[in-house]
Parts: sequence; structure tokens; C-alpha cells
Amino acid sequence: MKIFEKYNEQLQEYGAVSVIFPKEQLQKIEAEMTQLYKSQILDQDFYKSCLEDAFEFKKVKENPQIRSIVLSGTPSPLSKIEFDYQGIKKQLLVPPIYSDREMITARIKKITKQIFDTNGYHTFSTILPKKLIAVYTGMALYGRNNIIYVKGLGSFLRLTIFATDLPSDPIQLKDSQLMDRCQKCQSCIKLCPTQAIDKNRILLHAEKCLTFFNEGRGLFPDWIYPQFHNSLVGCIICQKYCPANKDQNKEGILKTSFTKKETDLIMTNEPFDQLPQELQKKIHDLSIHIYYDRLPRNIQALYSNLEK
Repeated sequence: MKIFEKYNEQLQEYGAVSVIFPKEQLQKIEAEMTQLYKSQILDQDFYKSCLEDAFEFKKVKENPQIRSIVLSGTPSPLSKIEFDYQGIKKQLLVPPIYSDREMITARIKKITKQIFDTNGYHTFSTILPKKLIAVYTGMALYGRNNIIYVKGLGSFLRLTIFATDLPSDPIQLKDSQLMDRCQKCQSCIKLCPTQAIDKNRILLHAEKCLTFFNEGRGLFPDWIYPQFHNSLVGCIICQKYCPANKDQNKEGILKTSFTKKETDLIMTNEPFDQLPQELQKKIHDLSIHIYYDRLPRNIQALYSNLEK
């Protein structure tokens, strides 16, 4: 456990929190996911298109080298990116978890290499339901908006998970828990533009969430009105106005600016690999390369909205 303690100490320097537990305890989390599907609480089409084959429970279970799972939560502030489109400069919001993905991942890989690798242990990338694990391990609590909240960080954090051959002791797993303040507060329910938040359950109606459409491809449905759009990717409404995030920076940190020439290249849907190398790196470092082909649509929607 000294290896994990060293890892945790280094992450704490960045304001992060971490937990480690034996892989066998994933069984409870996997059973929860299965139950949500069988009970039809999850939208069936959404589950089949986005979740059915997304998680690697079987892969982790069948790998004899893997002994433990490590989950970390790192502060991830609201940020802004400036574009110069049609001669108008606007700073567009980017919710937590998006624009610092590369930075946080690189930092954790560096720390694990220094601590795990040099001590003869190995780490393995894996895909597992991080929010659910954060709540079950006691790291976080759910908000009514189905987003997790960590003490001191609110919901402005990014979760990172990996598997390791480092052994660990079992921990006490908890059931899904909602923050006490959510029992009476209905801010997110009232403000959600697509009415994806349900007062009768923790689980979000993800198939109605604006994030689902902003991250997806194709035209927005007719029922998503222009005034709904608020972020370059995802949606920030339920987090920005949540009382549990009162201590977080709601204005956003300006990450970078794109010139008119750079913005025009993005807006004309120039293939990513044909962009100038410097522009490719700029987009990649912000982690928005993942959504590159959706950026023209989203930027246009935001500019149309902000002009009103």
C-alpha cells in the first residue's frame, strides 16, 4: 500500500483525491449497470448505442495480472476558448473535464511511471463507469443532475481510472447516494433546457441531455431551440448554477484564442490531418480534437444564440 500512498501524496499536490480497491469489488458495480438496463430505467436505445459495449468488466475480470483498480478525481475548472468568426470575437465556454483531458492524463501517466513502474508494478488502461465507481467507493456523491460532487471540488473535476497489479485491501462499498441538499433544491431541474433531469430519480435522462447532442453528430433535433446552446461541447447549465458549486470559478479560465484564419479553417470543415501542424497541436492540446468535426455546427449554434 505504500506505493499507492506515494501516488496519492503526489496527486494531492494538485488538489486531487484517489482511491484503490481490489478488482473483485467491481462485481457490485457491474451488477448495478446490468440492473439499470434490465429494469428499463435506462433508455434502451441509448444503452445499446452508448453503453452496452463501452465498459471492460470482462476484460478486467479475465486478466490475471490485474489485481486492483485506481480511481482519481482531479480539479478541472470551467474554461473558455476564444474564436474569431465572421469578424466577431467570442469566448465560448467549455465545461469541466473537456479541455484539460490531455494535461491530466499525461500528469497521471508520469506519476504512475515514477512510482508504480520504478517499483516493479504495472498499470493498465481500462474503461469502466467512473462516476458510479466514485460514488460506490465513497469518493463522491451524486447530484440531482446525475453529476458527481467531491468535497472541496464540487462537480468541477475530472475522473481518471486505471488498473494495476498492485494488491490492495477491500474497502466498504456504498450504494448510490444523493447529496442531502438535493432533496429540497430544484435549481438544476428548473434550469435544464431539455428537461433531462428528473426529480423522482438520480439517473439523468441522458437521451434528452444537451450534452448527448452536442457531442454527437448530425443536425440538432427541431425541439432543441437555439437559446439552449451554452457551451462549445457538452452543457454547463446545471453545474454553473448549482449551489454546491458556489465556491467554484463560474466565469471560466481563458485557455487560448483562435485567429480568424484558424477559425475559418475549422468552420470550413478542413480535414483535421490537413490542418497546419501548429493548429492541429493547438486543438489537440485542448482535447477538442475528439469533437473536431462537430465544432463548426456547435460554434455556429453558439454564435447564433449569443447574437440574440
